[in-house]
Amino acid sequence: MIIQNFKEIATSPKKQDALQILESGLDASMPENIFPNFLTPTKITVGKESLNIENFSNIYTVAFGKAADSMTSAVNAIITIKGGIVVIPKYARVSNFQCWSSKTKSDKCKGCKRSDKISSKQKTK
Repeated sequence: MIIQNFKEIATSPKKQDALQILESGLDASMPENIFPNFLTPTKITVGKESLNIENFSNIYTVAFGKAADSMTSAVNAIITIKGGIVVIPKYARVSNFQCWSSKTKSDKCKGCKRSDKISSKQKTK
């Protein structure tokens, strides 16, 4: 269950119904429930276009935002990702990926580099 305090706050039938609707919406929006519609171990589909990825040996991802870590993990559960960059706003960490914190203080994200401190050498790669 996504709503961890569901039982404590579902104090009436109407609240329980509302929370069940919210829970269903949250569950449907989880990356591990969305990506299988567009991604298989052999292809990526966007709209009517599909890309066969069987012949690619090195696949990298670039993700940024609040859900970057969970989305990258969901993709990595379907296909093998060689590596990538994840820019995150908080403490999240995804193994096999270079993490960058979008916070302004580097001590807010242990093990992450600040995105505003990317050197000119890294920017040009």
